[in-house]
Amino acid sequence: MNRISQPLILSLGDFYEKDHILLIFGIAGLALAAIKRDLFILVWAIPLVTFLYFIGYVSIFYLIPLLPLFCIATAVLIERATNKIDRIVNQKIASSVIASALVIFGLTSTVILITTNVPSYQFEAEEFAIKYLTEKLDNYNYSNKVTMLANPFYFWIPQYVFKVNDIYKGYEEKTPVETKKVLLIVDEGFLNVMSRNIPYARVLQNLYNSTRILISVNETVDRYAMNRYPYTNLNEYTNEKQIEIRSNY
Repeated sequence: MNRISQPLILSLGDFYEKDHILLIFGIAGLALAAIKRDLFILVWAIPLVTFLYFIGYVSIFYLIPLLPLFCIATAVLIERATNKIDRIVNQKIASSVIASALVIFGLTSTVILITTNVPSYQFEAEEFAIKYLTEKLDNYNYSNKVTMLANPFYFWIPQYVFKVNDIYKGYEEKTPVETKKVLLIVDEGFLNVMSRNIPYARVLQNLYNSTRILISVNETVDRYAMNRYPYTNLNEYTNEKQIEIRSNY
């Protein structure tokens, strides 16, 4: 299957939207390394960036190896900057102030992000699906088996924690559904696969049309200023605001 071109520059643009501060300081540090001929940083950066440039498809997670490089380059940049101001203020004091400011800024940004509750709608959908599946456990036999068709994200809790011995099938799998009963968790990915111009998409459409909606879980991120750092890291959650759970039984 052919993939849509995603060059390095577009992935860097996505990175900029999520964490422009690290990207700016990292690129500035790389530029300084090139000027000062810092071989450690250059030997790391040049092969990696060259490879990403020529492969033609770069998802944002391909940039993960650049994160420690950006951090090291930023640290070198700050260290050289403090060396320049030692005549104005004490160098140790300047280094301590800058390091403390970065630590406070980083911790504050991290705490803000980890205390948000953006994916709560996914947990709500998971909870409802588990309750719906476990209602039949007291009168369980093979004929009662249900095929749960969803993102594999939703499988492990009912399968391994609650020991619900049903059939779990990702909506990307192109294998037939062999049970009469189906439970669908319809998210953005499900709708994307169902809208493709392939035969399997019609199978999903028929399953979708044969079911009734049990619950629709909505999520909004409007309470967060998504254009302000660090909330820019949550932008990809704005693509999915609704999950439907559907069943034919």
